[in-house]
Amino acid sequence: YTPARRGHNAMLFDETPDIGWGQNGGFQAINLACRFGAAEILLVGFDCSIEKGVHFHGSHPSPLTNPKQGSVDQWRAFLDAAAPALAAAGVQVMNCSHHSRLAAFERRPLLEALSCPRSPSTMATTSSAIA
Repeated sequence: YTPARRGHNAMLFDETPDIGWGQNGGFQAINLACRFGAAEILLVGFDCSIEKGVHFHGSHPSPLTNPKQGSVDQWRAFLDAAAPALAAAGVQVMNCSHHSRLAAFERRPLLEALSCPRSPSTMATTSSAIA
């Protein structure tokens, strides 16, 4: 069990078992991949916008809520702000999402990123409908 440290919107690389909160599961998945030793992370489906719908699977039924533009903008800001810390930790993050508003990570088509030779132990692929 690795808890997300609520209210902590930066990647955590310290000795605690916690991961950064970032207010979304995509942020947490990236931090968790780092905790498991990933040196390369490919982002898929990190659109960081609600322009094409709130989720790939459609809206949540009541009483669940769906993201609003303000929340998505905040998530994007937390993810972009995490890029320098990830790079400093030696983690290469490539945004392979077809449509994305993230600005801080290198953009690369997924098939191109997957065709680069690498060790399976250094790569993690994390996917999110909206991160």
